Amino acid sequence: MIKRPFHPWPLAALSLLLTIASADTLRADIVVLDDFSTPIEFNAGSFSRSDARNDFWAPEVTIAPGVTATWYDDGAGILGGRRDVSAQNATTSAQSSMISIDGYLSVNSPSANFLCATCLSYTFAAINVEIHHKFVIDVLSLDPAAKGNILGTLTLKDRDGKTATANFAATALNVGRNKLELQGMQNWWGIDRTSVVFAEMAFMTTQPAVDFTIDALAFSTNPEPSTFAIMGLVFTAAAVVHFRKTAKTEKSD
Repeated sequence: MIKRPFHPWPLAALSLLLTIASADTLRADIVVLDDFSTPIEFNAGSFSRSDARNDFWAPEVTIAPGVTATWYDDGAGILGGRRDVSAQNATTSAQSSMISIDGYLSVNSPSANFLCATCLSYTFAAINVEIHHKFVIDVLSLDPAAKGNILGTLTLKDRDGKTATANFAATALNVGRNKLELQGMQNWWGIDRTSVVFAEMAFMTTQPAVDFTIDALAFSTNPEPSTFAIMGLVFTAAAVVHFRKTAKTEKSD
């Protein structure tokens, strides 16, 4: 019997790839902009119209037809800074609409209602979007009316106030993780991509009765280190299978 020497390269490769994958604390493959774990304090914000009800005891606000409500809170986003929220209920709506931030962003438009815009904007410490060049929207739920009827616009600004914008197609937003490639943004090359300090995500509805829930907004690298870990496991498994097959063949010879 021929004794095949042990080759440590499969384990070494796996170790290296897992080391890359575990470097999240150093590379930060996901930078969460807001996971909505901090409820908005509506009583601490401001409203553009007094008929937008301000419930001190509830993490939601009811917006009457024809009203645009705006409010803010400091340090609410994961990255600190300031979170501003704006929600517009169309004048053609026959009912009030509701928006809440309490573990997730929830927008609820009744059947006779047309909440046509929900905007969230953030100021934060500088992010290098050349590295984190994917924008992530984790969608928890979309009701039937929402599917294919939500338009999204992302706006980024650098320290000098230069702006880049990009749009999500209405059909692009699905339940689960949605990613937008920032390198395709309008004026991508005109901003300081190593020093982005502002982001706004605006959702526009194209029909009434649209309900949706968002779990998080984030920036991401691509591919993420966790992807390398999966690749490493598959690669190593294949190497082990090949090693065993070769050893078995040589033994039978």
